[in-house]
Amino acid sequence: MDKSDFLVNNGPFIRFPLVDFIASCREENMSEIDLTLQAPHVYVDSDGYWLPEILKERKRNQISIHCVTPLPYRYTICAGEGTIQYEKSLAYYKQCILLAQEIGAVYLCITGSGACYDYEKSALMDNAENMLIQLAEFAGVRGITLLLGSVLGEECEVNASTPVLVKLSEISDMLRRVRSSYLKAYLDTEVISLCGETISQWFNELGEQICLIRLTDGNYNGYRLWGRGCLPCDRFLAEIWNNNYRGKFSLQIPGERYMEDPVSANKENISYLMSAVAGIMGEKCVTPAAKAKETRHGNN
Repeated sequence: MDKSDFLVNNGPFIRFPLVDFIASCREENMSEIDLTLQAPHVYVDSDGYWLPEILKERKRNQISIHCVTPLPYRYTICAGEGTIQYEKSLAYYKQCILLAQEIGAVYLCITGSGACYDYEKSALMDNAENMLIQLAEFAGVRGITLLLGSVLGEECEVNASTPVLVKLSEISDMLRRVRSSYLKAYLDTEVISLCGETISQWFNELGEQICLIRLTDGNYNGYRLWGRGCLPCDRFLAEIWNNNYRGKFSLQIPGERYMEDPVSANKENISYLMSAVAGIMGEKCVTPAAKAKETRHGNN
């Protein structure tokens, strides 16, 4: 586990040009990104999408997009077939998948956000199953895997966004119902903590179906930089390592809490995490470049 395992995110840079975010990535010697599909950095809706040149020329700009995270707006995978919301939501997420394909992403993160509280949970789950079957097939043909994650529900009344797909049992049930190799899961440390769930419970239930971990601090009022919430970073990292997870970690912090000075927030978050990683690994955390240098020396 080292710096190369972490994905930086443009979310807090919503008031800044994307070029400023890319410059911040370079300054931190990080090149892999979890890209939030937010204006003004990119634009996507049910009719199409727009990409800036900096994302079209990723090699020249020394960045790669590991995964994309669409904002739900008023679209939802829980919309009922035959409604305008269903038609627009299905079209929106297909456009997000096409965008992900164009910029070379591996994964697209998706949730049950925006589900209507007026409907029975069983009906909403049926709706989500129907749409995810279609989206997983559409994504798979294009080399994209959807990652279904839980979001804040009734456990966090201030930030609740849906009555379904908020617990491990619901995520696991949906993966079983869709049964697609192009639908897997991501784990969000803030969400599962508010639900009273543990990292080990998720790995015991889903195992290798967990393809991404959104590693954030937080409390009952939302997401925080590491060290500003109440979650135990060191214990979480050790538990993740002991469950044999060797995938990527997204540093996405949803919301606009740190949008006034995202560069400083980025530095603080990464610095805290690298110190924690160094403690867990029992050695100084090294950069990918340093690791490559050590390998070359070892081969001489």
